[in-house]
Amino acid sequence: MKNVMEVKPFKNGGSNAVRIPKSFKIENGVVYMTIDEASGDITISSQSPKPFAKLFKLLEQIGPISEAEWHLERDNEIEPIRKSIQELIGSK
Repeated sequence: MKNVMEVKPFKNGGSNAVRIPKSFKIENGVVYMTIDEASGDITISSQSPKPFAKLFKLLEQIGPISEAEWHLERDNEIEPIRKSIQELIGSK
């Protein structure tokens, strides 16, 4: 269940600040603020954001990539020099 609390920003020196209600327990003395640039939404959390959590969860579900999936066939032919480079080096 999420509790939504209305807080009012105020100036503290040159910074904007909000008071965190007493009911919000800050156990380690640090909170993390996330700002969604698209919407401007601000989220304050007592847990550290884990940007790779979804990736690790997906890797657990699908497992490691096999050697066969990593095998790439490569064409070792030398590519022709692009015309613009030929003009720079003076060859035709």
